[in-house]
Amino acid sequence: MEIKKAFALSGCLVGGMVALLGLNPQSAHAASAAAATATGYVAPPAPPEPPPSVPADVNPFAEGKILPVPLKWPGAARPRLDVDVHQVSYDGMELMELFVTGPDFEWQFEPLPEFLPAPVGFTESMAFTYQTNSSARLAWSLYGETELLPDFTPNSLAQYLAAIRAVEPKDFVLLTPFSKNAQLINSDSICGFQAQAVDYAIVSATDVTFHHDWFIDLNHQYILLVTLSGPRALVQELTPRVHYFLARSRVLKGLGVKEEKPATAKPAGTVPPNT
Repeated sequence: MEIKKAFALSGCLVGGMVALLGLNPQSAHAASAAAATATGYVAPPAPPEPPPSVPADVNPFAEGKILPVPLKWPGAARPRLDVDVHQVSYDGMELMELFVTGPDFEWQFEPLPEFLPAPVGFTESMAFTYQTNSSARLAWSLYGETELLPDFTPNSLAQYLAAIRAVEPKDFVLLTPFSKNAQLINSDSICGFQAQAVDYAIVSATDVTFHHDWFIDLNHQYILLVTLSGPRALVQELTPRVHYFLARSRVLKGLGVKEEKPATAKPAGTVPPNT
């Protein structure tokens, strides 16, 4: 009944405006339709269904547990990583390669043609978005050895996740189990460097964003955080491809790798003539 009264009232108001302004019937009909739309009730979309979290016995954020202390996020902007793609000659073949240059290192990768460079955020050193769905993002953040994580242990990763969860605890869903006696979480070796990885989701009023975060210990000089985020199906599809991209890379300079130097030419007169 209240809705009917609202429509009737809006109709009277529109009719009065028509009479005052001398509008034609078509204009009056359009005005009435606009008024009906304005007073009509549209039900809000149902909130997204959050994914199931890991069981309580492997979840440091389970109800009733002593929660990890959130780590203090570094306040400074991340150092930028420069990225360039150019041709490299291999045994007479010209191939395109991607080069990432850091403060004191250079890293070579096979290109990722599905990703496009994107503006970086305050906590990012380099970023890309997926070319056919910009909601999928690949971000790199470079930190000093202990600037982000106190150490390279599961406890530090739990503190990292606690800092993310602290913003909206009810919207955070842990997807990676933290076994009690684990030495590392999802232990891996990426380009010869020790690595760990965690999965989690952030639920908003309209969607769910999934995250896969790699933590790579760059020879105890830096921690490189690589975050792939986006819709669930896309993150699941892209995670092995990004891992392959990282694992097949090669450090050219720095990070404990000795630079390849050309052979020193021998002084003139030391090479015996051909006989």
